Amino acid sequence: MELKKPKAGFCIGVTCPACGGALELESNFFAVTCRFCGSILRVVMPDLPPAFIIPAGKKKSEVRFLVDRYLKENGLPLTRSDFKAQGLYYPYWKVDAILLRVRDRLPEPAPADNSLDMELGMGNLFSFGGESNSSTSVTRIEDRSPKVTLTPQSTTHAAGEARNEIPATIGLRAEYVRMIPYSTENIDDSFTYVPALKSWDQVRAELDKSIRCKTNLDQLQSRHNRTELFHPTGVIVFFPYFICETGTSEGVRRLVLDGLSGRVVHDDIATIHESSPESAPSGAAPFGVLKVELHRCPNCGVDLPATESCVYICHNCHWVVSLEKNYRLQEGMKTVQCRLDPKDTLFPFWLVKIPPKEIGKIVNSPTGTPPSALAIPAFKIANFEVMRRLSKRMTTALISVPTLPVETDNPRFLPVGIHLSEALTLAEMAIYCEQTINKLGTAPPPVILQPQSVALLYAPFHAENYFYVDSVLGAVTFEKGAFDKPAPVIG
Repeated sequence: MELKKPKAGFCIGVTCPACGGALELESNFFAVTCRFCGSILRVVMPDLPPAFIIPAGKKKSEVRFLVDRYLKENGLPLTRSDFKAQGLYYPYWKVDAILLRVRDRLPEPAPADNSLDMELGMGNLFSFGGESNSSTSVTRIEDRSPKVTLTPQSTTHAAGEARNEIPATIGLRAEYVRMIPYSTENIDDSFTYVPALKSWDQVRAELDKSIRCKTNLDQLQSRHNRTELFHPTGVIVFFPYFICETGTSEGVRRLVLDGLSGRVVHDDIATIHESSPESAPSGAAPFGVLKVELHRCPNCGVDLPATESCVYICHNCHWVVSLEKNYRLQEGMKTVQCRLDPKDTLFPFWLVKIPPKEIGKIVNSPTGTPPSALAIPAFKIANFEVMRRLSKRMTTALISVPTLPVETDNPRFLPVGIHLSEALTLAEMAIYCEQTINKLGTAPPPVILQPQSVALLYAPFHAENYFYVDSVLGAVTFEKGAFDKPAPVIG
């Protein structure tokens, strides 16, 4: 029998709405083909943060054995005949965000003539900043740029009523355990479900307070140091526990077992019997329910391609289908007007029309005419610095590049792998970083982009050696290694 490699990252278990077959969808929430009936499906995210359940890894019949083993290992009396165990699902907020850190560099040595080359380098993954390699002993502190790093940040926070015996976090396990959507058919009636009382607004407020405290501590080392949190998103996760009680000569021993691993996470003696809550407290935080629906054109009902993309063109009615409900392509889809070479690939870019003064924070037009829109890569790039530079170059190139409207799909089109909301977050971080580098010691104001209109532009690039080169201008390039190629067609 061939063993399947476990999926990495957050995944959920759902069923096909057409045939009821089991599906495994990873966290990208794109499209998938049902292996039972062949239906093409996609996940629909609710407006409210969704909720998931982590199925218990231990059965209730195993709990007493696990408790006795723990008691024996610790030299404690084994359970009595009055032993009882109750399954409990406790809610946590799982928060994912991007953490931006600005750190002042140590004084760098500079040449004797007081000149310093401050070209930005590639840096490591999610990091960038200027560095000098001069070996002379003269130092110019005012010329050094800060070091800016971007790292994914994932945390879990207790969302239910405060209980001493329940851990405040479930740690990194929330990144790789299997989860199923919170729904009537997935609820285990043998468990008690503690309602989530902490709202998403409360979680955001706590995160903001934590970041402010972190920045204050950082600035004790240098006034230039700062920490910012971008694009926090949250889901509610119900984690399984077993609340166990057994009598002892001193009172009632109360133990709490991790329902996934069977490990004892709490053990104490209570002179007064404490029972689990029987009724749900009022004021429970609302949450959305994740759904799976057929991946079809909403205009004519024809199946859309099973490629992973955020935007599709229906091959039957040519309707533009966007999977992101909160944004519309007011200006439609465009392509660069040029003769395509056989080796050209059409890469997608979001064109976001914003005030010229906001675009000017990222690019300086050589002609004096501001670009008409901000161009943000709509495909996955593994390095933030590459994305930032490519965005600047393409935004500047828009001044001299003619475009045509797109009416039909093209096999050269690269799938759109970045939702517009995510692209706007990357643009906000790029503007913030640009201001941080240009104005050392000054805290940039918050950046919130409000698009006046949105379009999707496909621009031709071709591979040359280690780079992709703009086929029109021959100048706008990015490294092959930074391009995160899309997954193959699922089916």
